[in-house]
Amino acid sequence: MFMLMFDLDGFTKKLPKKVTNFTQTLKKSPKENAKIEKIEVSKALNTEVFKSRSNMITFKNTDNDTQNILSIDFQRMLLLEKDKFHTSRSNKLSEFTTKKIIFALENEYNLKIKNTETGITTEQVKTILAVHFQQGATSRSCDGNTSINIFNQDYNLTTIRKVLKQTGNKNSERKLARSLATYIHSVCEILELPGNLYNKISRVDPDATFTTSEQAWLSDFQADNKDCPPKLRDLINKSFIKTSLKGKK
Repeated sequence: MFMLMFDLDGFTKKLPKKVTNFTQTLKKSPKENAKIEKIEVSKALNTEVFKSRSNMITFKNTDNDTQNILSIDFQRMLLLEKDKFHTSRSNKLSEFTTKKIIFALENEYNLKIKNTETGITTEQVKTILAVHFQQGATSRSCDGNTSINIFNQDYNLTTIRKVLKQTGNKNSERKLARSLATYIHSVCEILELPGNLYNKISRVDPDATFTTSEQAWLSDFQADNKDCPPKLRDLINKSFIKTSLKGKK
């Protein structure tokens, strides 16, 4: 059983005659309206309703389930935002934001690189990020002067942090790493570069052995990556648990 919920006084003026008569009936006999089935409501509220600014209608049944019908224009607006938005509590950046940061870094690095014909590529920028993050640059305590030399050029962490700030993503190193997590593993597997938690996990269990590929997964930003093998994700998450101090009661 469904009930129609909206402001009749403000909404009726903008409805076609057929729907106006329907809403007037609703106002006169609310008890009978409770028996109206959803299909009848749908027929009365024809497509003309969607042309009105006041076209958000809510159907609510006795099970308290609610279905919102959004305007076509607003649905399109939301679809455009789908791949762009992220909240301050998101654990990674959106695809749109990630691409924006990489593009900004691409421009930043090309300004510094000399004697190059093609300039730095997007994959090279992502690889620079991969090597930095794999070595612990996701930590805010990591020295900004930390530098790597790859593609015959030095790249320091300070530049990455500067671009993150310029794009409105200050202190988002780990979020960016999570967004690129699988790519980072692919790069570091080839470079044979272990993850930033490899040494810590190895100290906990010195007898454990890991392949080159497994070592490359063992970074803090891989904890929730579904592409990372479950047993390795389990080791990563266990490494976050702080052991109790001796003698603590």
